[in-house]
Amino acid sequence: MSLPARPLAAAAMLFAHVPPVIFGALTPDYSHVRQFISELGATGAPYGGIVSLGTFLPAGVLLMLTCAALTRRVPSTRTAHLGLAMVALIGLSWVVAAVAPCDAGCPAEGSARQAVHNLAGAVGYVGGGVGFFMLASALHRAGASAARVAATAACGVLLVVGFVAMARPELEPVRGALQRVMELAASAWILATAWRAPATP
Repeated sequence: MSLPARPLAAAAMLFAHVPPVIFGALTPDYSHVRQFISELGATGAPYGGIVSLGTFLPAGVLLMLTCAALTRRVPSTRTAHLGLAMVALIGLSWVVAAVAPCDAGCPAEGSARQAVHNLAGAVGYVGGGVGFFMLASALHRAGASAARVAATAACGVLLVVGFVAMARPELEPVRGALQRVMELAASAWILATAWRAPATP
């Protein structure tokens, strides 16, 4: 029995993007431009537990299930399926963020829990970026449109370059905005792919 791609994708994006907007508005002095999404679930955050277990955890699980469901909407090749598995690492990083919330401010260095959180973020963004490059290659070989191939590769560039940029001290005032652009790009690709007709029977 195949997994339903469209409901899973819609639910994953709902959990991933709507609650952070709501809890960001409820959290005093929180800035979507300056601060990471994970700071809403950080240790000591006003709604940390709710955000971690009620947002990051279900969003991550749903995203991984969505990637599994999307195998019928990409070329039926090892490269494409491995690429989707790599993109699913983004969802895994959200699950880890739920059980290993960052320290206040999500610093580059901190507690052991912060180290786990940072490692998960690196695996999710860099691994997801590599996954999009693999998907772009598989789509190109399968004769997909140039626009679809370019959009897929662009997601890979945004994730990898964005992850590096977020660590730059001079870009700290806009690191939250960078993260949101990265995640929205990946989410847009996932939704667009979920709404495509299945490529394989």
